[in-house]
Amino acid sequence: MAKRPTRKLSQRKQLRNLIDALEPSVAKAFRESIDDIRDKIVLIQVVKALEKRDIDAALKALNIENAAFKPLSKAIAEAFDAGGSLTAKTMKKLKDRSGAEVVLRFDVENPRANKLIKEHSGKLITQITEDALESSRFVISEGYKAGKGPKSIALDLAGRKDRVSGKRVGGKIGLSEPQTKHVANMRSRLSSGTPSEMRKVLGIKLRYKRFDRTLLKHIEAGTKLSDADVNRMVGRYSDNAIMHRSKMIARTETGTAVMESKYESFNQGLDKTGYTEDAVTRVWRTAGGPDVRHTHAAMDGQTVKGMKTPFVSPSGARLLYPFDTSLGAGPSETVSCKCDMEINIDFSEGLE
Repeated sequence: MAKRPTRKLSQRKQLRNLIDALEPSVAKAFRESIDDIRDKIVLIQVVKALEKRDIDAALKALNIENAAFKPLSKAIAEAFDAGGSLTAKTMKKLKDRSGAEVVLRFDVENPRANKLIKEHSGKLITQITEDALESSRFVISEGYKAGKGPKSIALDLAGRKDRVSGKRVGGKIGLSEPQTKHVANMRSRLSSGTPSEMRKVLGIKLRYKRFDRTLLKHIEAGTKLSDADVNRMVGRYSDNAIMHRSKMIARTETGTAVMESKYESFNQGLDKTGYTEDAVTRVWRTAGGPDVRHTHAAMDGQTVKGMKTPFVSPSGARLLYPFDTSLGAGPSETVSCKCDMEINIDFSEGLE
């Protein structure tokens, strides 16, 4: 029996598959950056600053800086290049005004493309760095309030060295500020010795469930957990939270890189055709399914003219393409989006 010909996937599906394939490498790059910061902390410098209650000096000694996120910046740039190249490869044939077919190769070194990806990764990494510093400030302040010693606070930040791997685990550096507060709440409940408070930990999704038996034993006996047990439970929760955050960052930032490179790839094609933006229409396409934002479901099929006219969400947010934040759209319109944008060109422009 003759084999059925393989069905060619649409550009939209190929780009979605590309995003799914690249997400793990972006998530890994974030975790590598955090591991690098933790592993290179000179703990004695942090402890000395904390002994003097000089929080600014302690934060400086953590060396949380943009350069540490070079792996993340590189992974995002690779996603941008891959998205633009796939768009150029799968784009409908373009013609110039003479009717000749235009050959399009995505140029990641194009000044406009270069500016786009640098602004994207620069803004993201600055935001992550600032968030890490604010979260670390919170951990230090809460540590002082709880009467912890400088070394204990420093270890809460950097993590405690694993006996097997030698790497620091369970540190709070890399957590978002809300996650840091969740960790503090978990520690408070575990350390309370109050069964009703300790039991609340069993409802935390990202807890390390292998500790549940130990926790239940103390809840039923009405006894307190040892400091070592609390540190282990909180440490593993912190690690799980970092893993979760890395996936969330990867899901949004990989999609952003691919969608903005699709937008740029078409702009490069338009540059070669000689046609103006007036010949272009862009159409918002939702992914469908129950997880689609209600605002994006309402935008499905919305059509705009040119390359610079934004789509407008029912929320009032304006976006040039899915994931776009350049016009002020916030996380409620961009995080984990799965929408796409269809771009068409009218080759009859200028013909009478």
